[in-house]
Amino acid sequence: VATLLRNNGAVSSDANAAATLTAAPAAALPSPSPLPAALAATASPVPAPPDVAVTAVTVVAVTVIPMTVIPMTVMPAEPSAALPTSAPTAAAPTVLYPDGRELQLLYNAGSFYVLNMHSEPVEIGRAAFELLDASGFPTDYRFDGRRWAEFYAFLDAGSCNVLELFDDAAAWLRPVSCAAFNARITPLSQDEIVFWTPHAAETTFRVLWNEAEVGRCEIAARQCTIFLPQSDT
Repeated sequence: VATLLRNNGAVSSDANAAATLTAAPAAALPSPSPLPAALAATASPVPAPPDVAVTAVTVVAVTVIPMTVIPMTVMPAEPSAALPTSAPTAAAPTVLYPDGRELQLLYNAGSFYVLNMHSEPVEIGRAAFELLDASGFPTDYRFDGRRWAEFYAFLDAGSCNVLELFDDAAAWLRPVSCAAFNARITPLSQDEIVFWTPHAAETTFRVLWNEAEVGRCEIAARQCTIFLPQSDT
């Protein structure tokens, strides 16, 4: 312990007064007490840490092979050769019965007459008439002989069946060769049963018997001869 002598803040006159430092002896640590004999007998030794097994690790090097992408080239399909197309052709005019029963067709812009030139009556309901287009195909303009047959089933020898346009009476032909009219119908000029006048530059109509073509007629000729089979069956 250092002792510093002061007198009212002044240092002691004894210049030789000095601090005396005395080192105290170190205190002795007590010795550990031995374990009791019973405890010493039962004390277990501290186990040694277990050995850690080290497994060898095999490192496999993976080599990445770069892939080369080859673009697919799509070849354009070659255009197929166009097949030649041909316009449909109509059947050639047919005369099925050149030696059959004769009918005379007489017509102009306003009227149409069928004259039976044979000596026996004709079952007129079996006949039909169709206007043909420029290619020779049937149009929608058609007349069925059944319309006449609703009034009288036959076309007698020397007699006529008649179509006369109601709105064109001044043009009615009225041929003197018709001894009588067995049946007469008066349509309008734009009716679909008017087959013997052109509606779109047509030039021809055909005659059917039991739905089979037996002849064709030129509109400009204004008369035409048709032959039917010798019997109506």
